[in-house]
Amino acid sequence: MKVLYYIYQICIALPILFVLTILTALVTIVGSILGGAHFWGYHPGKIWSRLICIMLLIPVEVKGKENLHKRTSYVFVPNHQGAFDIFLIYGFIGRNFKWMMKKSLRKLPFVGKACQSAGHIFVDRSGPKKVLETILQAKESLKDGVSLVVFPEGARTFTGHM
Repeated sequence: MKVLYYIYQICIALPILFVLTILTALVTIVGSILGGAHFWGYHPGKIWSRLICIMLLIPVEVKGKENLHKRTSYVFVPNHQGAFDIFLIYGFIGRNFKWMMKKSLRKLPFVGKACQSAGHIFVDRSGPKKVLETILQAKESLKDGVSLVVFPEGARTFTGHM
């Protein structure tokens, strides 16, 4: 059964997910440019993340979402344990938020420009002044119920150790 799943992943799911990623990025870029980065910076990514979990046959169960108040801003600080953290948070946390991510991710084709258009925050650690600018941008984003997601270790490893 595992062999069939791997064949499905590589031959069917991976090409579809690649195209979905590019389409989601383009929709986010165009929607954000036309106005409404608040909407376009979150909802296409949410749908994209849920589709990825569905396509890869990943069951997701969310507990405790009812404890989050609608108009309250939160700072979510999860550990970056695996490759699916991003999809699970984006698709199932049920909150409009901004990602705080390392500056080098801006260079990713399509995804980097989509994140920039959506107003996500790129962390520039090149000096104290740049770090302060990043902190102020993060503070500014915490308005009107918009939350912030930051992975404090900034990366993940295959062993799970920092």
